[in-house]
Amino acid sequence: MTETPFTNDNPHNNNPQDSYERVQRWDPIAESPDLEYLHHHWALSSTVPTPQPCPPSRPKEFVRSSFNRLLNSSLHEYLGVEQQLFASLVRLTDTLAKRVDLLEIGQSRLANESSHLKEEVTTVSHQLANLAEQHRSWGLELLERLEQIEQTERT
Repeated sequence: MTETPFTNDNPHNNNPQDSYERVQRWDPIAESPDLEYLHHHWALSSTVPTPQPCPPSRPKEFVRSSFNRLLNSSLHEYLGVEQQLFASLVRLTDTLAKRVDLLEIGQSRLANESSHLKEEVTTVSHQLANLAEQHRSWGLELLERLEQIEQTERT
C-alpha cells in the first residue's frame, strides 16, 4: 500500500490550524510535499497488470490471462483519458501553487508597506497636531496684541 500525503504528520493537511501555521512561517506551496507526491504518483499504468505467461496446462492462469487481455482492450481508451486528466490536474495544481506563492509574496510586501505607511501617517499626524497647536498659540498672541492695541487707542 502506498503512503498518501494526507497524514497527520503532513504539515500541509486540511487542518485550519496547520494552514494558519504554514502561512505564518510561509512555506511556498510550489515546494510542498503534496505537490511532490502528485508529481511522482500521477502516472497510471495504461494496462491492467498481467501475470507471467503460463502454460495452457493451468486453466486458472489461462482464464486470468484471457480476462486481463479482454479488460485491457476494453479499458485502454478510458485509461488513456484518465492519464491525460491526471496530467492536466497536476499541471493546473502547479500553476495554482505558483500563483498562490506569488500572492503570498505580494501580500507580505503590502503588509510591510502598510506598516511603513501607518508609521508615516502617525508621524505626519503628530506634526500636523504640533503645527495646529503652534498656529493656535500664534493666534492667541495676535488676539492679545490686538486687544492691547485697541486698549492703547482708547486711552
